[in-house]
Amino acid sequence: MFSRSLLAPAERQCHICALGLSRQRRAWSIASRQVSTTTAVEKQQRAFPREGDRATYESYASRLGGAHVGRNGGGGSRSGPGDNPRGFDQRGLGQRRSRRPNHGKLPNETKPAPTLEQLRNTLIRRLEPWIYSETTLKKLDSLGIGIEDAEALLNDFQGVAIRSLKGPGFGAGASQTTETPEAPFALEWDVEGLTLSFQHDADWMKSVERAYLRQFLRWATHEQTTGIFSLPEPLVVRIREILETTDLSHLASQFNEAREMHRQFHLHIGPTNSGKTYNALKALAKAKTGAYAGPLRLLAHEVWERMNRGTVGGLEDGQGRECNLITGEERRIVSLEAGLTSCTVEMLSFNTPLDVVVIDEIQMIGDPQRGGSWTNAVMGLLAKEIHLCGEETVVPVIQKLVAAMGDELVIHRYERLTPLKVLNESLGGDLSKVEDGDCVVSFSRSGIFALKKTIEEKRGKRCAVVYGALPPETRSEQARLFNEPGNGIDVMVASDAVGMGLNLKIKRIIFDTLHKWNGKEEVLMSFSQIKQIAGRAGRFGQHDAGSEGGVTTLNEQDLPLLRQILPSPLTPVPRAAIEPGYDRLARLALLLPEETPYANLLETYENLVHLSPACMPSAVLPHIKLSELLKGFTKDLTLKEMVTFGFAPVNLRDGKVVSAFQNYVSAYVNEGEVLLESALESGRLVPNLELVEKTSKTMHSPTESETRAGAVPSPIPATIVTAIPGLESLHKALVLYLWLSFRLPLNFPDRTAASELKLRTEVMLDFCLERLPGLKRKRGLKHNKRGSKAEQAALEAMPRDTLEKIKWIPREKIDTLKHQQQYGNLDVLPDDRL
Repeated sequence: MFSRSLLAPAERQCHICALGLSRQRRAWSIASRQVSTTTAVEKQQRAFPREGDRATYESYASRLGGAHVGRNGGGGSRSGPGDNPRGFDQRGLGQRRSRRPNHGKLPNETKPAPTLEQLRNTLIRRLEPWIYSETTLKKLDSLGIGIEDAEALLNDFQGVAIRSLKGPGFGAGASQTTETPEAPFALEWDVEGLTLSFQHDADWMKSVERAYLRQFLRWATHEQTTGIFSLPEPLVVRIREILETTDLSHLASQFNEAREMHRQFHLHIGPTNSGKTYNALKALAKAKTGAYAGPLRLLAHEVWERMNRGTVGGLEDGQGRECNLITGEERRIVSLEAGLTSCTVEMLSFNTPLDVVVIDEIQMIGDPQRGGSWTNAVMGLLAKEIHLCGEETVVPVIQKLVAAMGDELVIHRYERLTPLKVLNESLGGDLSKVEDGDCVVSFSRSGIFALKKTIEEKRGKRCAVVYGALPPETRSEQARLFNEPGNGIDVMVASDAVGMGLNLKIKRIIFDTLHKWNGKEEVLMSFSQIKQIAGRAGRFGQHDAGSEGGVTTLNEQDLPLLRQILPSPLTPVPRAAIEPGYDRLARLALLLPEETPYANLLETYENLVHLSPACMPSAVLPHIKLSELLKGFTKDLTLKEMVTFGFAPVNLRDGKVVSAFQNYVSAYVNEGEVLLESALESGRLVPNLELVEKTSKTMHSPTESETRAGAVPSPIPATIVTAIPGLESLHKALVLYLWLSFRLPLNFPDRTAASELKLRTEVMLDFCLERLPGLKRKRGLKHNKRGSKAEQAALEAMPRDTLEKIKWIPREKIDTLKHQQQYGNLDVLPDDRL
């Protein structure tokens, strides 16, 4: 806590009284302004803040900050001639309105850029709620500035910031400084970065609060401020070091070894099926040393296989190149002397000089979750020649990054090799019009299963299925079944996962819908996703020469919107994502109090990081949520171990995978060794696999006669329907174990057993999908004494003589029966859900 030794006692008392009166007047003023914008009902529902009640005041401040204010100060959403776009008013920026399906007019994917005056007014209007926010005090307290001292500093800072924002220097130049004779200290406002955040970020207030906090700390530790308030010198030095550590705005100062090289970038730009990656791989195939990096294990595996077999362009003679495979969960070392490596982007090495590197799907550099890996690759690779493959949308941000690093950029543009057109008619809701080579796209697993069932019933065509929750290996197997002629699987039903990583012989893409459930509402898929999925039709080399790809919709009402989207230009990727990295987090941790939790460390980084306008911070919220699972073990884990576990590929939406992760960490901390069998005991994941394996031995493969239209299907045990989610969870848990085993090999010794169990799981997933009846399971199905409705539907499809042989038994007896080997000729179904 700092002292105010430069102020006399009477002056200090007056200062504190003035602070309290000023705070009270502003609280009443802001609350009154909020009430004036509400309806009569809202006035009755909202209690006025009590004097001195900061928590209640913060509630009001947050409401003001989130309220949508109309052009004339009202709360309505109507607009007229001369209104500002997207609800912006003369005072500032309002919240983004909720998106609703619109089939008449093509919606904008980004908000219009605010004017300088709108940006200025918004920063002024949002400042006071931030000043009096309880969250602001907590952030400052975590940095070592006590609450009472923070309040005094914030009170003075408010005036300094408002004068700065209202000054003529705001937005005038690159630094946006506003130094005046009355205020020699200059605040710096990143106008370009804030503008981009307003346009593209759903939660743009984070950028505003980050700007406030950095400017406050710079001001609070400036010599003029400390001369008045006299912050302790060690605290001043520490906060200045924190600001320096979280300043990533100078791209050229990062990855020093790469900065010493003159690198040549080749940016291969074109739509799906334009040959951009093909040409980049030709350069890699001719290089003595190099690497391919893609976003998916499937893509890395495909390039690895093609390089070794010699089927890459430039190796048409069949003489392959030795190439190793490295992903987060798999290593395939062909030769220790191999000059080439195929890997996922996260596994690229920044320590090994290379001749040529190919980075695929470079537009993912703007992805908040994973984009930091692409940015690191662009900035840090020690390669003479770097080939980037992706969409036109990424050109501006790559140009900015390469220019900032002083490297050379050559752009190659490609056109689609086969034509793609929107068909004149939809299917009119009639799935009997589905033809061989079609891919029907839906965006939910239940929707995919329902479509599969209906198509197989109406057309007698067996369907392959691909969706995101399936393991990459299973998706690859489904693609193989679809591509191979003569096996009776002529139709694909897939989610948006079909848009990347699979080579498919698709003649026609059919969208079941253009909207997707985001957890709250149905929203239109991004134009980029729709175009990428549509581009899978008519792949060059997969069909007859000159064949074109066709795209249409299942329902007529979606077709006009599809016609508008496909020719429309895509929104450029505005910024590249930047992730902190272990070294920077370690430096920051040394500057924070020793007892700072790992989640707070991540939050501090996110609250303070300063980037160039070409960049944005990677999303740390998933890592913060994951770190919450580690709370009970933080005292026993080093920071490096926390980062390893905190960045592990854990699907937080899958409770069984989360449980397995917690078992892994618990065994690691308490025993130092994580044995696979004991770590997976609690979730019944392995018994579920064994049950499916046992069931599979009593079944045969479906024949062509059984899949023809109108044929009576063979009985499908309910296990086949209900076991799939459990198998998916088991596969994710095994992939997680393998991922950890490559980073902590001595502590996760069962890598071989995990690989074998993973393979068994993939085989059974393929088995279940091949026999899946396509039942649509809705949320919240009620169960009766004979099982779920899904099980009942499976039973209804069984012949009577088979049904009569079924014996219903309690689930707890299944394991006993299994050990007694009584599954032989008896169809056993549990009387409760799997």
